[in-house]
Amino acid sequence: MYIFKAESKVELNQIFSDIEKSDEDGVKDWIDYYQRPHILATINSSASLMDVEIWNRYGNNTNTAEAAHSLVNRTGKQLKLLSAILRGQKLDERHLKIIEIQDFSAVPYTKQDKSQVKRQLLAINRKEKRNQKNKEDKNSLKRKYGQSKIQSIDENNYEFEKLEIEERKMSLKERDIALRKSVAEVEAIEIANEKAKLALKNN
Repeated sequence: MYIFKAESKVELNQIFSDIEKSDEDGVKDWIDYYQRPHILATINSSASLMDVEIWNRYGNNTNTAEAAHSLVNRTGKQLKLLSAILRGQKLDERHLKIIEIQDFSAVPYTKQDKSQVKRQLLAINRKEKRNQKNKEDKNSLKRKYGQSKIQSIDENNYEFEKLEIEERKMSLKERDIALRKSVAEVEAIEIANEKAKLALKNN
C-alpha cells in the first residue's frame, strides 16, 4: 500500500503506523519527514486542504524538496533584496502563464508529460526563444552601427543591472559620507589641539 494511493486520512495513518513497526534504519526520520503537513499534502490529496480536482492539476513535481532545489538552481541564491524581489515577480508571472495555459488546454503541466500537447508547447517555447534571439541580434546590430557602442544587455536582465548600479551608487555615497565625517572629526581634533596649545602659551 502506497502513501500517494491512500484514499483517506485513516488509510494514511494506518500506512504510517504499519511502517513505524518496521525495524529498518532511518524509519523514524522518514516518518517524521513525510508526516509534516506541507510535505504530506504534496504527496496525497487526502492530506491537503485543496479541492481534489485542483490538487490533481497543480504543480509539476510532488517532491517539494526537489522542486525547491531545482528552483534555487534556476533562480540563484544569496541575491540582493531588490534582485530577489524582481526574480520572484518574474517567477510568479511564469507560474501564472502556466496556470492559464493549463486551464485553457485542460492538460496538466508536468516535466514528465511527453504528450502531443506538451510537445507542441515546447515547440512554441523554442520558437519564442528563436524570435527573441533574432530580435536581440537585430538590436545588437543597431547598437553596433548606430550612435551607441554600449555592450548589449539582455532585456530580462536590464532591470537587475540597473538595480546593481543604483546599489553601487548608494554604497559609494555612504562611503563618501563616512569619509567626510572622518575628515571633519580629524579637523575638530586638530582645532582642539591648537586651542590647547594656545591656552598653554598664554598661561
